[in-house]
Amino acid sequence: MLRRLAPGPILAALIASRPYIPNMRRILSTVTRRGPGRGVGDGSVPIRASISDQNGVHPLLVLATPLGNPEDISLRARRALSEADVIYCEDTRVSQGLMQAVYQSDNDRPSAKLRSLHSHNEGHRIEEVLEAVKSGQRVALISDAGTPGISDPGARVVEAAHQWGLKVSPIPGPSAVSTLLSVSGMPSKHIFLGFLPRGRGQRVARLKQGLRPGYTLVVFSPMRDVIELLEDLRDIAPTALVTLGRELTKKYEEVKRLPVIALIDSLNNRPEEEKRGEASLCVCLPGATGKDGDSEETAQSNSLDLEAMERIAKAAQKMLLSGMSRRDTTEVLSGLDLGSKRELMKIVLEASEALTDEATGDGANRRDKQRRKRKEGKR
Repeated sequence: MLRRLAPGPILAALIASRPYIPNMRRILSTVTRRGPGRGVGDGSVPIRASISDQNGVHPLLVLATPLGNPEDISLRARRALSEADVIYCEDTRVSQGLMQAVYQSDNDRPSAKLRSLHSHNEGHRIEEVLEAVKSGQRVALISDAGTPGISDPGARVVEAAHQWGLKVSPIPGPSAVSTLLSVSGMPSKHIFLGFLPRGRGQRVARLKQGLRPGYTLVVFSPMRDVIELLEDLRDIAPTALVTLGRELTKKYEEVKRLPVIALIDSLNNRPEEEKRGEASLCVCLPGATGKDGDSEETAQSNSLDLEAMERIAKAAQKMLLSGMSRRDTTEVLSGLDLGSKRELMKIVLEASEALTDEATGDGANRRDKQRRKRKEGKR
């Protein structure tokens, strides 16, 4: 018996010398036993996805599921679903489809009961979920796709579990945030805002809040609203660079990286069937992004070099041409932390004068003078 439970004399001696420790044999057997589907490599991986405490209470498992391709599910997630007594999911129909795709036969498929837990009933489900955990059941929390609690239901349940003193354990896996960020070629330092408000005023305010030099802004949006969001972004930061991810990991996956104005033109020419579903977007400010590892102060101190000033001036001109006043243009640029307000006011004033001179034919001479002044100021 001891040979089956323990690979060497040390564990055998431990069992013999500590017979009073509750569940010692069972705990050690889960750590060392081998067999198909019961461990990996040298047998050091536990048989079960989670181990209960001395009172027989298992942790609440927060389990990530594939974004679209069922082959992205991890071995541990697959095992945890098989062992679960109850699975709380965003939509039972979607989760049932996932089980059918992941498990090839009915014998392998989880026997756990599927219970809905979505944004409309999460508050009412909290006590039910936590009582199930306290009673010793193995409880898994999943969403339709990705990681629960990240722009998906689940955060309120997890918060309550911590307040009840229950253990919460993550079973990591796919997340649309890291998935798109990995193929964006943008700074890994990021600000995640999830789904933005539907109202334009609130949406614009959140975009201004999230855009920072040296950081990538990550947001989610229904495809039907993407163009409106991008138009707001264009008004705030006309030179912004955007990576759009649609149908990530699915058959018709699409990743596009374009300047915001070019991306709007591209999406406007699409057929309606390609404007369904949800999209993930990464946004950064070219010329003022900095490199990963730079402090925010370093990125800001470098943001107003000569090249950056030229870009800010072009952005200011576009805003002025759209009908914005010099004051509003300065306020927008100040909200992006591109430099001191005094410097930005000067750039906006010069941009306004350049537009006036272009109308009178004196634009080229004034631009040359402005460039010379900027060079002299940097010496």
